[in-house]
Amino acid sequence: MGMQNHNNLYRTMIFGMSLLAGGQLGYTIVSADATTSSQTITSEISSEQSSQASLTTNSVSTSSITSSSSVISSSVADSTDVPETSSNRTTTASSAVNHRSGYVYAPDVSSANGGWNWLEHGQPYTGFRKYQGSYYWFQQGVRQNNQWETAWGHQYYVGADGRAVQGIQWINGKRYNFGTNGTFYLRQDNVSGYLNVPGVGWRWLENGQLYSGFRYYMGAYYWFQQGVRQNNQWESAWGHQYYVGADGRAVQGLKLINNHIYNFGTNGTFYKRAVPSGYVNVSGLGWRWIENEQLFTGFRHYQGSYYWFQNGVRQNNQWETAWGHRYYVGADGRAVQGIVTIDGVKHNFGTNGTFYEREMPKKAAKPYYYSQWDKRWANTWLSGGSFGATGCVPTSAAMVLKGTYGINVTPRQVSNQVSHFHESYGASGLDLKTMINAYGHSIQSLGTPNAVKSALQQGKPVIFFVNVGIGHAVVGYGYNQGNTEIFDPYNHQFYSGWNSVDGILSKLSKDPQDWDPGTPAFAIN
Repeated sequence: MGMQNHNNLYRTMIFGMSLLAGGQLGYTIVSADATTSSQTITSEISSEQSSQASLTTNSVSTSSITSSSSVISSSVADSTDVPETSSNRTTTASSAVNHRSGYVYAPDVSSANGGWNWLEHGQPYTGFRKYQGSYYWFQQGVRQNNQWETAWGHQYYVGADGRAVQGIQWINGKRYNFGTNGTFYLRQDNVSGYLNVPGVGWRWLENGQLYSGFRYYMGAYYWFQQGVRQNNQWESAWGHQYYVGADGRAVQGLKLINNHIYNFGTNGTFYKRAVPSGYVNVSGLGWRWIENEQLFTGFRHYQGSYYWFQNGVRQNNQWETAWGHRYYVGADGRAVQGIVTIDGVKHNFGTNGTFYEREMPKKAAKPYYYSQWDKRWANTWLSGGSFGATGCVPTSAAMVLKGTYGINVTPRQVSNQVSHFHESYGASGLDLKTMINAYGHSIQSLGTPNAVKSALQQGKPVIFFVNVGIGHAVVGYGYNQGNTEIFDPYNHQFYSGWNSVDGILSKLSKDPQDWDPGTPAFAIN
């Protein structure tokens, strides 16, 4: 009877220690850190058996406790303290595995993750469990990595280390928000704009999603494809075409793209439109002449002058050929006129706005000097007075015809070619024309100072109708630094020697009849 009471007391102690260790009869949690062996021995003592069973020395034997660091349930404090018993239940390693809970080494369940698995009451567990400060998802006991999971009506994501992620995460190139309050579930992400994605780079997001299309950013428009800024390519939107450059910005103005010029406007709309014709400034190229959206080659009139373009580029200081003629464009790109010295050689490009090169004029001889007061005709009658008083026009004409063109005539003979003078006193511009034409030559009205100077440079004699207090005609010949030699038929009373061309032009006659054939400065051809 004493031995039976002793055994009952011992079983009561075992039962209490079992409750303390496992929280319930026959249940013990074994931490993964507590053992490196698959051998776990758990005492299984039911309340019914506790009143009857007697522990034998075989229930916990020295052979069950080895140097392999086996874990023994707290229901058995020390094998040396357990008396012999006649119980027919023997605690085995197999029965111990079936009752483990937690993250344990159980390669017989799965060898994934080094053989560590989550068990609940010895069974592989599926769901979330907290372990060492983090939450993990297990599938049939196996820790899951890098995948989505669903629980409690929410979505979660476990990373490469198996932990449920928090905060802003980029998964397969997309942004997700899992909060920062320890709840871990996916929630709506309303972030928009150009953001730096860790490990990816800058991306454009709209409500947390990678965006495709145009967006305005820091004063310019950019095109994004799946959040990525696009460069150096065409894009289509709103029924138009656009081009984004090397910096990603939508371009404006005239642009050269793959050797073709495109127009994207300058009003902030950025879309491609027709290229204007004319002399335009192309970004990256400079000024170019464009026609029908192509770079033009040839002459074009621009701001009062003619210019030669080669593939749209204005040419300078070189010869050009067109329409069967040769032309020369100067340092400013303009086609030159008049007598021009090129590489030390004089060339004649005319003065009539045709610009092409022609033969140099033969140098006319110097006018032969006649005086209208020559006694051979001074006292003869001419248009309202004596020849000496009114004969300046036929005398000037006779000087040119005889000296320059070799026609042996006198002033009196020249005046006789006019049957009816247009002036009541002296001769008019139309009368001069009649006199010159009678000898097979012509007059050319020179309407500008440059035209006058060019004619003089070419060696042509010029008859000026001037006002010296009375109407008068004189001959100019030669040109030197703005001056010409004047032959005054009035015995050189009003002009003598070399005089300023501009000074003479400032005193042109104001008699309307002198202007009938044009400006009264006439080159005699």
